[in-house]
Amino acid sequence: MTVPSTPASRAATLRLIIMAMTSAPLFILVVVVFVLGGFSDATLPPLWMIVGLLLLVAGAFGVARAMESQLTPIPLGTHREQAMSQAFQTFQANLFVRVAILEAPLLIGIAMSFVVDHGAWPALIAGVPTLIAMVASLWPTPSTISRVEQRLDRAGGRSYFSEGW
Repeated sequence: MTVPSTPASRAATLRLIIMAMTSAPLFILVVVVFVLGGFSDATLPPLWMIVGLLLLVAGAFGVARAMESQLTPIPLGTHREQAMSQAFQTFQANLFVRVAILEAPLLIGIAMSFVVDHGAWPALIAGVPTLIAMVASLWPTPSTISRVEQRLDRAGGRSYFSEGW
């Protein structure tokens, strides 16, 4: 027999997922640096490559922030438990899409590190800002939770999303 999940347990699960999704790229980045032999023999990439990688990160951050508004609203008249469940499922699905978008520059930087002759620099140049963007965009702060709840409630229904945090 399964015990129905509470809003607090759903929120705790989402926090754990967010921590795992934001820490995994850090570990991948560390492994890539070791696999490529560090930075001792590598030179910095040209300015155009650095700027391009940073623009990729900025673009991914902008798209991820815009994706936050793409939450399916809760219809008017939805029962409380169903609305809370639907709100968390909608947020979680949107979260995974945003994670994929935010990780793309890091993956491109890793691929470039293996293709160009600049060691792990492209991975590091794309990776550090990507990690910062992921934490800034994904971690559920009170203002983020409030924004998400407003977007979920925009069709007249009530999501009760903030009550689970």
